[in-house]
Amino acid sequence: MLPGHGPDLDDLEAVSDMYLAHRQERLDQVRGALRELGDDASARQVVEHVYTDVDQKLWEAAEKSVQAQLDYLRA
Repeated sequence: MLPGHGPDLDDLEAVSDMYLAHRQERLDQVRGALRELGDDASARQVVEHVYTDVDQKLWEAAEKSVQAQLDYLRA
């Protein structure tokens, strides 16, 4: 695989598995945040709770991802 940035990724299956595991982990963290913050928590509140390990410069992008996760969980 030739990603838009970073090195070439030769093992597509391993990369896919890693990506899916990371997405599942974040979704589980969003579920946990909703348990603590309440089901009506905003995407921004969830980002502030879950993405403490991520540079705040990336929080706007994270908020879009979290909003998609919230839409999925609330559907």
